[in-house]
Amino acid sequence: MSVSIPTIQVGANNQTKVITPALLTAIGPSGFPVALKADASGKLLTFQEPVVNSDTLTFLTDTNNNGLYAYNVTSIGSYFTSQTPYGDATGVSIGSQVTAIQSQAFVYSGLTGPLIIPNSVTIIGSEAFKYTGITSLKIGNSVTTIYGGAFFSCSYLSGPLILPSSITTIGSNAFGNCPHLTGTLTIPSSVNLLGDYAFQNCYGFTGLSLPNSLTEIPYGLVSNCTGMTSPLILPSSVTIIWDNAFSGCRFTGSLVFPNTIQQIKAQAFAGCSGFTGTLTIPNSLTQIETGAFISCTGFTSLIIPNSITSIGDSAFNSCSNFTGTLTIPNSVTYIGNLAFNYCLGFTGTLTIPNSVTYIGSSAFAYCSGFTGSLVIPSSITNIRSSSFRYCSKITSVTIPSSVTIIGSQAFANTTLMTTVNCYTTRTVLNASGSALQNSGVTTIYALASDATWTAGSGQTIGGKSGITVIKSL
Repeated sequence: MSVSIPTIQVGANNQTKVITPALLTAIGPSGFPVALKADASGKLLTFQEPVVNSDTLTFLTDTNNNGLYAYNVTSIGSYFTSQTPYGDATGVSIGSQVTAIQSQAFVYSGLTGPLIIPNSVTIIGSEAFKYTGITSLKIGNSVTTIYGGAFFSCSYLSGPLILPSSITTIGSNAFGNCPHLTGTLTIPSSVNLLGDYAFQNCYGFTGLSLPNSLTEIPYGLVSNCTGMTSPLILPSSVTIIWDNAFSGCRFTGSLVFPNTIQQIKAQAFAGCSGFTGTLTIPNSLTQIETGAFISCTGFTSLIIPNSITSIGDSAFNSCSNFTGTLTIPNSVTYIGNLAFNYCLGFTGTLTIPNSVTYIGSSAFAYCSGFTGSLVIPSSITNIRSSSFRYCSKITSVTIPSSVTIIGSQAFANTTLMTTVNCYTTRTVLNASGSALQNSGVTTIYALASDATWTAGSGQTIGGKSGITVIKSL
């Protein structure tokens, strides 16, 4: 069954109209009951099922079909299909006088095939066509607002999505989970409000064009749009990139930030494995948030400016193709858990500046390319678990007297590390029982004045046996 909505006819009893023409402007429960039956005075008694033909929805109020009136419908009400006899409708033709399609008007209905939104429509309500089977979409050039979830999970909707320049608002998840939309997603410059996750899981898009009118990239805007394989150009107007905005996309080429950027939120670029070249963090930032660039495996080098004070948990976790020296500026005070975990391509000496007061668990774990000596700065009091585990090419470490806690496996599996210069106590180094587990340590140089240390060979310290202690510092 296909529903055509250019006009609607409503009648009354033989003597009395139910609704006057001026009031009849909407169909569906949010406008008025779609099927009416009234007594002689016009009082509503019961719902009555309409008669449908190819042109109009005709509502009969008595057996003689008296008192019929035809009026233009300008609004399709909420729950139109779910609370009327049209739940099994497979197609819809929306008349040119309709200006609004209200929330959930066709949600969960059986609509299939093409959908044309006429030029008269200005508003498409929240979840209006959610979970329908429409296969193509043409949006009229008067639409200003597409509310949240309007086309969410229209999983058969395919082809390019053309958003008219009249649109100012696209709500949250408006087109989320529409995996067969294709081509470049172009957000028109008229848009000043983009909802969170508006296009998430739209796997078929291959590119993204953002307007210069945007100041914020919302949460999860195109997250998991894995088909996006062209370069990403960020508008110079953008100041904030919110959580997961581009996570899971496969953009290619260089990632260049405009100098207007003030915040890059958690996992904003997580899993964007196609970017290449140098990742240069803009000096307009003060912190790199949790997982901001986790698993961005295509970048080959990293530049962190001296404006950065905090590197969040997993900020660069599994950026395995970074090469060259890692330079941590002396503005940094905080290095979070797993911050550089599995950045195995870095080479040269790892230098941690005296400004750093916190190194999180597994912060540099599996950074197997670092070489030479590692000096823990005196600003550190706690070397947390697995902080340098599997830094297998570091040959020695110096631990200052400021360190009072060394976590489990802090230096485990550092197979080329043969020497520890330890200015803290044996108690601290030995507390976890595994700080040096499976390391290559053969010699610990300790403070001559520290009574917790006993000179001699064949000792087991931090889970590593056969160590010689020399009290010479």
